[in-house]
Amino acid sequence: MDEVRTERLLLRRFRAGDAEAFAAVNADPLVMRYLGSGEPIDRAASDALLARIVAHWDEHGFGLWAAELREDGRMIGFVGLAIRNSCRPCCPRSRSAGACAAMSGAEGLRPRAAARRSSTASARSASIG
Repeated sequence: MDEVRTERLLLRRFRAGDAEAFAAVNADPLVMRYLGSGEPIDRAASDALLARIVAHWDEHGFGLWAAELREDGRMIGFVGLAIRNSCRPCCPRSRSAGACAAMSGAEGLRPRAAARRSSTASARSASIG
């Protein structure tokens, strides 16, 4: 499954053209506060993280999704499941990760994305097992 839609969000695999928007999310101190070291990351680190996220999807068939608002297509963050340590710095201690930009209109979206991510992962594991 490469994408999931909710009423307000599109959760999808990252694309080649996402680097700039992804770097903006990763440069936001409010987004990165509880991820990795708790500090924003620069463009080079963001690009390297994006490459690891894409490689994780290619290798495992699941990973972190780009989260964008359906109303205007803006990337507001990321959410998903990843194997421990494979997508550092965003998920060094856990298998799930997510961050949403602190922006007007994004209120309440992170819990919705996390809930959809969890239900999708449960359905996928049931079909595999």
